[in-house]
Amino acid sequence: VVILDGNLNVVADLEHTRPINAVSWSYDGKYVYALHVDMLLRIWDVRAKSIVVEKKIINSRAVGYLEPLPGDRIAVSYNEKKQEVRILNHQLEEVAARTFETAPVPLRLRYHFTGLLVAQTCKATKINFLNAKDLSDVYEFNCPDMIFAAAPEIIQPDPDGDRLMDLTVIMAGNVAQHLRLTVDKSHLPIKFPPMPVLETELTAEKYMAGENFELKTLALNPTVKEEEVVDEGPQEEVVQIVTRYRYLNAESDPPRNYFTYLPVGIVPNMEFNEICTNGKQFAFIGQGNPSQICFMNLDKPTRYPINGAPCIKDPHKSTVSYITYSPHNPNLLMSAGDDGKIRLWDVPDVLKQDITEPRISLQMPKRVGLTKFSDAVRNLVLATCLTPEIAIWDLNKEKQIRSFQKQCPSVVQDSTFNSLSNAVYSVFKDGTVSVFDPRSEDPVVATGQCHPGPRHRRILDLPDYNRFATFGVSKKGWREISIWDPANLSAPLKTVELDTQSSPLLPMYEEGSGVIYCGGKGDGNVPFVELCRDDRIIACQGSYDSAEPERGL
Repeated sequence: VVILDGNLNVVADLEHTRPINAVSWSYDGKYVYALHVDMLLRIWDVRAKSIVVEKKIINSRAVGYLEPLPGDRIAVSYNEKKQEVRILNHQLEEVAARTFETAPVPLRLRYHFTGLLVAQTCKATKINFLNAKDLSDVYEFNCPDMIFAAAPEIIQPDPDGDRLMDLTVIMAGNVAQHLRLTVDKSHLPIKFPPMPVLETELTAEKYMAGENFELKTLALNPTVKEEEVVDEGPQEEVVQIVTRYRYLNAESDPPRNYFTYLPVGIVPNMEFNEICTNGKQFAFIGQGNPSQICFMNLDKPTRYPINGAPCIKDPHKSTVSYITYSPHNPNLLMSAGDDGKIRLWDVPDVLKQDITEPRISLQMPKRVGLTKFSDAVRNLVLATCLTPEIAIWDLNKEKQIRSFQKQCPSVVQDSTFNSLSNAVYSVFKDGTVSVFDPRSEDPVVATGQCHPGPRHRRILDLPDYNRFATFGVSKKGWREISIWDPANLSAPLKTVELDTQSSPLLPMYEEGSGVIYCGGKGDGNVPFVELCRDDRIIACQGSYDSAEPERGL
């Protein structure tokens, strides 16, 4: 065990002759606890570099954890067929002990200044809150998903509020959630003990010279007086003090809000999304033939009106295939349809009547598969159709300025500008992936091969990394993601398998975080991967799991 100062210089070396399970400072910072794999617990005086006391907890090897407690106490958690927790004093005499359920790993313990121990088993579905004095049960929180880790946050509570504790919980799929424990309002205010303030000017040199750490505390006194309960009868007034720990409850944060009874089309657009948003409202492809384009404001989650709401009436004389908002003007919506038309619509923040006339209407030879705005050039649009063809349109002139047909070896499944719009990334039905400069009338096309499976492929620009990603299916039927360098399409930088679902993916990239979300139509989960700039390319992957299938993201 090595003690380091703030500059990572060694100030003390506590030599051991056996492997260590866990180490911990004492609550007052005067001593170091060390638990060995043979379950020998030692208390070290760091400055003297000597053992104060030692004791064998059990006579066999085990995995164990330590958690310091106030009052010169230490909690030892280990696993000997069943989960065991012991509380020992500074002489290593047993103060409290308890046996829990059979599990392959011991309980992880975290102490909170309110006097509670947060006890949690990795990959279990519950968290126990124990009294740190006698290990008795105070509350049990049950979760439908597996919990990997839970720790109380160091947050100063409001002495007049009902919040007792906040926790950060890591769930299955590497999802972090916020958990809040509150006290029933009929038993307020909460009597908090003084909260420790972990601030000190004590340096490692002063500590090793003999100066001790003085724990500062902050009084949490409520401004609301606790109501007195008076017993009826001849006795004097008695203040009834009720332990509030038994009234704890836990709620997920934040609460969920739903838009319900949306008239989503019965026949889904299997290739692309049926929903898009500009941050103020969201639009979705509605039911009917021809399809309608419906809207809901994001600030008021509610049920869709029974008698309907203003929408874009008959935007195309057939099915709507694609919708998207302009990144430069949130009140412009572009739609494409099976009738081969691309239409631009003026959409106010609040619709009060149906929209029937588009601002612009453009015509392509066959069904338009997708239309996408350029992020770099205002009113520049990329569109694809079944000719096959990739076309570039200038909305200001309402004119097609580029047409790339011979650059399309088969039907275009997905295509997009890069962030500067000086390159177009495309993926085709035969598995070809291509990159070319759309500013040239006859550009040189770099090509490669991706995802040999037969299902729909998608492509996504990754502007933070100057790369792009393709999505498809392997020969074995696994949905997969490949990361590509646009300068070299001979092979992807990395390919990662996601799952064996059959639905097409709806990938989205969150700029700044390096996270790609890969939900699919009909799936109840949203896989995601995190990118990195080193040789790993993809740092990690996980999944948000739900029982509700999605139609769009």
